[in-house]
Amino acid sequence: MDVQTFRVPLEPASGAIPLPVALRAVQGIHDLLQYAARTAESGPRLLFTDRRGRDVDAFLRQVGFATAGNDPAEHRGAEISGAETGAAGFGVFLSRVPVAPPGPEPLFGEALTGRRVVTVLHAALRAAREAAERVLAHRDRLGVFDDYVEQGVSANLCAALADVGGGLRLHRPFEVSFHWADSAPAGPPDETVAFTSPVVRVIARAGRELQALAHSGPATITGTVESLWRKGLPPRVKIQGELRTSSGTYERAVWVAVGEADYRRAFLAQIERRALRVDGRLVPGQRRLELRPDGGLEVLPR
Repeated sequence: MDVQTFRVPLEPASGAIPLPVALRAVQGIHDLLQYAARTAESGPRLLFTDRRGRDVDAFLRQVGFATAGNDPAEHRGAEISGAETGAAGFGVFLSRVPVAPPGPEPLFGEALTGRRVVTVLHAALRAAREAAERVLAHRDRLGVFDDYVEQGVSANLCAALADVGGGLRLHRPFEVSFHWADSAPAGPPDETVAFTSPVVRVIARAGRELQALAHSGPATITGTVESLWRKGLPPRVKIQGELRTSSGTYERAVWVAVGEADYRRAFLAQIERRALRVDGRLVPGQRRLELRPDGGLEVLPR
């Protein structure tokens, strides 16, 4: 078994986890494993909107779950400080994932093994923490999270991490330790990924914003060309600027699928440092935030 240990801070007064917080944390752990499995199965997505498949259901049924006793932070040298947790220690949840499922290997494709899923989860948690730390350290906008989708960060994963931290309002610190089975020692080194309260708060905000954007539908991006992409069809232009949607206004970079004529116009606009405006519709379920235009690009006057 590959074992993931989730440590959630106890309340200082009671030495326990409030039942609603514990219930939400367990749901968050379930969803972290679910969306790591879906990423391993079908690739990274900004937002998973369809129903999960049979292989993901089969994987989740193999996962074992347990709890452990109090784990005082002051005796472990935890990355989360005793001051932040109230020095009351941690409640411990364990998920145990079989490295490989029983039965024969599939005839086609790659099996959705536990080791694949947990490796994806490990990379995604590290990436989500790094994205949040960038936002905090450099006052970056939440659009930074778009850069980590290829590493398994999705709106769904961010929401699940927020749940492990107690939900949208609590933003409690927690940490996740990864212990890899000796029988299949190809995994990364054992590691603890710690999430402080500010990091959990940023991740929760990023998850809400990504979900809102993915469901926005009609949108308008006004800004300058950040980059151009000719590989594959249709060509795409990345525009950084003000994104107006039904859910709000954001400072973000958006990929826009364009035709050859608009691609050339965007190229000239980039050289001349002129702004563009594009009306269209945001498309969920992609690997990046993408807008499909209703018409052509509008090059704005200087």
